[in-house]
Amino acid sequence: MTAGAYAAWLTMDALPASMAVGLRLLVAAVVAVLVGAVVGVLVEVVLIRPLYRHHIQQVLVTVGLSLASRGLADISGSPRKAVAQGAVTVRTRPDRIR
Repeated sequence: MTAGAYAAWLTMDALPASMAVGLRLLVAAVVAVLVGAVVGVLVEVVLIRPLYRHHIQQVLVTVGLSLASRGLADISGSPRKAVAQGAVTVRTRPDRIR
């Protein structure tokens, strides 16, 4: 899921701004689905399928992949960080500070 979302973000960024937003969104959604499907199939074939009879190891691999993908997105300049920085301005009134 992270790979598909990241691919959609990069696709939206790479398409020209003169293109209609709806069309850019549609192209990005298609790219996201394709990238997510390819990554999902690769993970299934390479990592999960060999562990079909080892249920605990399957859980550990999937949780580990989830944590690793989030960590990779965080250190690679994830769009999530760019959106989160400065998105919320907290203003406090001096009379409410104790």
